Amino acid sequence: MIDANGSRFDLLLGRADWGRCRLDDGGPHPKTLASLWDDPRVDESTPLRFDTRDSHVILAPQASRFRASADDRPPTAALRRGAAADASGNVYAIVDGGARIEVRSVGSGRLSTFWPRDTPTLAPAPLGDFVPAPAPSPHGTHEAPEVRLLSGLAVIRGQHLVAGFAPNSSPASGLLVFDLLAGGTPLELSWPSPWVMSAIDMAPRPCGGLAVLDQHHRVWLLNRQLGMVSVTPAPPHAPSDFAPPPTAALPPDTAAPAPEPAEPWFPLRPEHLGGGSPVAIEVLPDDAVVILVDAAADGFARICLYEKGQLQGQASTKVLQDVFSADERDSVKLRGFDFAWHATPASPASPAALADKVPGKVAPPVSRLVVVSDEGNQAFIFEVLRASGSLQLAALPDFLPLRRFSGMRLASRGAARVEGDTGLLYRSQDGQQDRWLPLVQQRRLKHAERASLITPAFNGQEAACVWHRVMLDAQVPRGCRLRVASRCSDDPAVLDDLPFVDEPNPVLRPDGSELPWLLDAPGAVTDGARGLGTWELLLQACQGQWLQLRVSFEGNELSTPRLAALRAWRPRFSYLQRYLPAVYREDTESAHFLERFLALFEGGFTTLEDRIATASALFDVRSAPADTLDWLASWLGLVLDPSLSEARRRQLIRHAVPLFQYRGTPQAVRLATQLALSPEVADEEFALPTSPQQAPRDLRWHVRVVEAFQTRQVPPELLGETPVNDAPRLLLQQGARWSVQEGAAGLQQRWRAWVQAQGGEGGTATPPP
Repeated sequence: MIDANGSRFDLLLGRADWGRCRLDDGGPHPKTLASLWDDPRVDESTPLRFDTRDSHVILAPQASRFRASADDRPPTAALRRGAAADASGNVYAIVDGGARIEVRSVGSGRLSTFWPRDTPTLAPAPLGDFVPAPAPSPHGTHEAPEVRLLSGLAVIRGQHLVAGFAPNSSPASGLLVFDLLAGGTPLELSWPSPWVMSAIDMAPRPCGGLAVLDQHHRVWLLNRQLGMVSVTPAPPHAPSDFAPPPTAALPPDTAAPAPEPAEPWFPLRPEHLGGGSPVAIEVLPDDAVVILVDAAADGFARICLYEKGQLQGQASTKVLQDVFSADERDSVKLRGFDFAWHATPASPASPAALADKVPGKVAPPVSRLVVVSDEGNQAFIFEVLRASGSLQLAALPDFLPLRRFSGMRLASRGAARVEGDTGLLYRSQDGQQDRWLPLVQQRRLKHAERASLITPAFNGQEAACVWHRVMLDAQVPRGCRLRVASRCSDDPAVLDDLPFVDEPNPVLRPDGSELPWLLDAPGAVTDGARGLGTWELLLQACQGQWLQLRVSFEGNELSTPRLAALRAWRPRFSYLQRYLPAVYREDTESAHFLERFLALFEGGFTTLEDRIATASALFDVRSAPADTLDWLASWLGLVLDPSLSEARRRQLIRHAVPLFQYRGTPQAVRLATQLALSPEVADEEFALPTSPQQAPRDLRWHVRVVEAFQTRQVPPELLGETPVNDAPRLLLQQGARWSVQEGAAGLQQRWRAWVQAQGGEGGTATPPP
């Protein structure tokens, strides 16, 4: 764009433009922001972030750390036995050390015992009554039933609740399967001997089966019928090129080697766990198994990924330190207590999701994990990034506090209900009353305190170009500010060696952007209370073909400046050079001051001149401001309904002339009905009708005007359109003599044929009475 004085501007707008800027980290070779944003391994530690929601550059959000009180008690692993939720929202949990399953009903919210059910006991019969006596035991004593301790709980496809059990006195173990729809006694599935299963955690598989993590560092895989699935180990090495083919015949006296037996579980090797213990299990949609290790050798929880029983990747949660400030980073530790899937999948616009756009980077994240710290006060969100043979985590700065966490496992209740909802429930101890509370993100973000970026070099297209001013479309809250420094040169090779010179602080323009008649763009709205609008600064002594700016962001950690666009105007239209006598330029210092002083007025005058020069935009319905549409419609004698949307109001003004031409015609009735009832009307509907007019078939619905007298002989369904038909409109089956079936038209046709046969003209002949 060129203003009234012939000045142009260089623009930075959008992620691609801001990505060309470099981060001013004090190093000799600063990296571009795009390279930092596209790499999820370093993106979280970058102090500047591009907010994809409103396309602003902001100070990077940082995680807030929950400060525990002095008498805070961490949760115990004894309560971490299992929890799950069904499709209706009922939450089940194993309580009382594994002796009981408790349920929270979704309707009443009350806690009650789900299993074992209370069995009525018979009152002692009076002496002399005939009642069944209890069967004596083989040893002559009545033994109490064996107590089974439950551990591990999951709801699988078909609304079946599965709980693992292992009795105290015998090595037998198995599963209890509850039908949540039909009810009744649970189905008991005993674990085959000699294997023993002591479940730590369970997770449903996509096929409808179950994955079980037991205390012996093994993972059992069950199918949808809860039958064991063999896990075939991969060969340790590739076969030799000189080995005999598999189909080669063996010598008669040589027995074929026995195949290696497949086991229905795969082990978690100690070297994979890093010295820690597995505490939780989850399953991905492609049936890959994810294991949470409480703490590896580095003191942080570890995530391990297994596919078909083989380790495919592992990642430490130490990346969590990147989302904390520098003074808190070293003190942050995360030992895992439990984890679960976030209800909201990873966003395609998240910083980590952009990794697939950079060659050599990992694939975009497929899901999010919520990891609970063993302190029991806070949970953290990690995006899971997978590639062939690798696993990476990207921490998010969301603040997820846990209020009086009891230590039971998280329960997933499905989709998120509000913004920031994880779709998970946790058990809270509130005095004597325990409650299941939703795990929701709290809006308590921190931001980096300060950061700076260096723009690309702007080309002024001429030597010794005098750069005029810089416009920043931004929101600067109270306690925050944006600062600009500049350097100029005619030689771009020496630009990086020049120091930056600080410019005056930007000032919020009271009349909005300098660009005339903006409708929907950064800087179009000015709000002084929020610091929203266009911020302006006058460059003091920037003369040279190449200009480079350093923009510094300063915040108070609670809020951040939000920068949407930057415009650098050049060249300066000097009132001193063009309008004042040479005597005002004799003294260099006073001339320099006078030029900058007059440039302040030139900026205001140029804005007014640009608006005058582009005043035609006010008369164009496409660019006129919304508050001028009624005034523009009054020029045409059109009164707009206030309930109409802005798009419909602009459409009516644009087609006002055809609307007036249609007045009193069926086309006007049809258009009026469409405008009143249809959510959208195509512009083609306002075109003059063609002959014949046929209702468009590509619309979802259309209006047909049918007059009452037309329905006397033809049904209304056949009216309203004029089909194109080249065939004769009336076909008469003529006999030797006229008949009543031919009607008057047949008689008229016979009369004309007879007149023409007599040598007359059929068009002027008078028909018989």
